[in-house]
Amino acid sequence: MDKNDISRYFSENAADWLSDAYDQGDYNYPVGLHRTRLVTEILDGLFDSQGLNLIDIGCGGGDLCISAAQLGYQATGIDQSAEMIGVADARRRSLPADTASRVSFKRCSLDEIDQHLSSNAYAVATAMGFIGYLPDDGLLFAAAHKLLKPGGRLIVSCRNRLFNMTSISKYTVHEIKNGTALALIEELEELYHHIPEKNTVQFLQLLKETASQFQLEQLEPRQKVDTVSSSETEAVSTPTIEARQHTPKQLGATAKSYGFTNTGLYGVHPHIIAPRLNTLLPPQVFNRLSDCLCAFEKLPISLAWSSVFLAVFQKT
Repeated sequence: MDKNDISRYFSENAADWLSDAYDQGDYNYPVGLHRTRLVTEILDGLFDSQGLNLIDIGCGGGDLCISAAQLGYQATGIDQSAEMIGVADARRRSLPADTASRVSFKRCSLDEIDQHLSSNAYAVATAMGFIGYLPDDGLLFAAAHKLLKPGGRLIVSCRNRLFNMTSISKYTVHEIKNGTALALIEELEELYHHIPEKNTVQFLQLLKETASQFQLEQLEPRQKVDTVSSSETEAVSTPTIEARQHTPKQLGATAKSYGFTNTGLYGVHPHIIAPRLNTLLPPQVFNRLSDCLCAFEKLPISLAWSSVFLAVFQKT
């Protein structure tokens, strides 16, 4: 991937990306919204956050930095897109003064980090969907290792390649043709662990509540949808530059080679049935039912049906 093409693409499509990532449409799933929710929960449980420094690499519109600042972190967001930084900074200026004082945004690419940021200065580094647009995963891990204090955490999100084997999509066909399907199935098999009763109860409660919210006579008729379903992308419905996919093992192996250990995996963007059924159903039905699977999002099995995953690493 050419970094200039990627920078230009995100600059030209900033508004559409942010809308698709955070707005709940008839058929769009707000991946960014759920990532931010999950990362905020993780951050809240990591440290006594007051005054600790956090760096969000590829910060987009600044949602994660703002959430971290509300927890008490001193949050800095960097992005190579001037348009994204403009949106983020406008949002910062609209915050209450106390929160705004803990947030800053800089236009900065990964290879300019040494010029703008201090080494060994951050308790947490986050990178949401960023790694998939790099030519080499090591670029992110090397930069994060330099920025983080000893024991600091790196939280990464990426497209989940394991989902290719359960989505029954063009990606499944690609894996079969390339002879990689069996290896992915073997990694999937390792996710099937005991599911605690509390998670099952939560799932059933969510399913019951969600089903009761749909009045059958009030369901809107399905409208023809011509765009690619967001079920087949990480955050946007009509990408022209597609992010690379990863498996947890692949990402973990690279992280280890750069001095990180994995401490957690979380599924994002669950699919309760085959993703291509999304637009065959009335608006919102597919995604609202799929959200019931959030009851399992902190368990390994969630990676079997999630198109995105979060990985948490600790600098050793």
